[in-house]
Amino acid sequence: MATPVISGVTRTLLGPLTTDTWTYTCTEVIQRCTTCDDGWAAQTCVTSGSSAFVTDNQNCWPPRATNVPPTGNALNGWGVYSPGIVCPGGYTSAAAQTYGGSSNFDFQYPLTSGETALGCCPTGGYVPYINAANWRTCVQFNPTTSFLVGTCGPDGAAYTPFSVGNTMHSEQLISFSPSAPFFQLVHKSTDLSSSTSSPTASNDASSTATPPPANNNNNNNNKDSSSDAGLTSGQLAGIVVGAVIAAILVGVAAFFAWRVRSRKRQGDLPQANYQTSEYKPPGTFSPNHPAELGTPPPRAELDASYQGR
Repeated sequence: MATPVISGVTRTLLGPLTTDTWTYTCTEVIQRCTTCDDGWAAQTCVTSGSSAFVTDNQNCWPPRATNVPPTGNALNGWGVYSPGIVCPGGYTSAAAQTYGGSSNFDFQYPLTSGETALGCCPTGGYVPYINAANWRTCVQFNPTTSFLVGTCGPDGAAYTPFSVGNTMHSEQLISFSPSAPFFQLVHKSTDLSSSTSSPTASNDASSTATPPPANNNNNNNNKDSSSDAGLTSGQLAGIVVGAVIAAILVGVAAFFAWRVRSRKRQGDLPQANYQTSEYKPPGTFSPNHPAELGTPPPRAELDASYQGR
């Protein structure tokens, strides 16, 4: 694997990192000393005679290309992943820089024209940090959860649970800051496919990746198809109101037509030419109008042969 020198800095190419399928699980911390309030994650203990020291656990880094030289000092930068597009599992984007443009962190390995750098730190409150030795790392200041802390010995590291404020090695530690590897990813705009956008830093650092433009033709087609699919609610309401008004008008017209025909039939009937107050049925007696008796018939004399009964 090529190791170009850029601006006087050797930049080892570790290989591509374009998916987050690999997940970081190295959360155990090796204490720098038995009374120190800091330590390093993703490390392993190495013994040399009667001495023991820590070095980077290369299995705690994402997969790399073959023939990559080993790391140097613990937590010192190892190189860059290129093309590097997305942080691995268990890590998140924490810093960004563009060549000749904006930056929110001083990356260890310089960029070339057209490149964008992404800095990845573990999730859970880790932030990019430059220590006193000018190494780029990720630090979690005073974690709020318990984690495993150990020290290197002839038999390796022995870990015990620890929480900030508790006692370790007969020493109460009211603060503690574990460190973890800082992964630098590098890519160019040509490394991004149309379906993949570059992740951005957590503090809104600028990135060269831009989303694909919206397809206005598709939007217009969607609008046309939606309008052809059916009437709008306003159009349906107008049709219903018009139908109701038409029904009312038809009913009113029918009523007036019926009234006109009814009156015409009544006008065709014969009318009686008398007043009810003057009409007197035959044989009706009225006390206000005494009737005059007719001339009685002439009396007849009965003969001698008539005998009363």
